[in-house]
Amino acid sequence: MAMQLNPIERWFRPKTFGFGWTPVTWEGWAVTLGAVLLVVGAVQLLAR
Repeated sequence: MAMQLNPIERWFRPKTFGFGWTPVTWEGWAVTLGAVLLVVGAVQLLAR
């Protein structure tokens, strides 16, 4: 069996309570912020 040198670091983990995933690394938070900015920008564009 081969030894894994670089274990995979997860960007999100399942929530303890409720449904969905929670960011746990800076990459996860960056993806979350990007998604929020994308939605806000789309709403602003469509509200004109």
